[in-house]
Amino acid sequence: MLTWNANFSFMKKAGFSRTQLRLQGQNMFRYTFSGNDIDPEAIDRVSGRRRLEVQPLYSLSLFTNF
Repeated sequence: MLTWNANFSFMKKAGFSRTQLRLQGQNMFRYTFSGNDIDPEAIDRVSGRRRLEVQPLYSLSLFTNF
């Protein structure tokens, strides 16, 4: 997670305080082994069968106080 605290004078004049912009990502990178391009998280450890791959997730959030 990356967080940026926005401290601009015009925001304080507008009545905003402690404004933050957050960027978060999950499963952004894919690790493959032996050059076979199979995602290790997509293999069921009990049965050994392949499941659907875990898709990357990105979120951008804006938090502020008045």
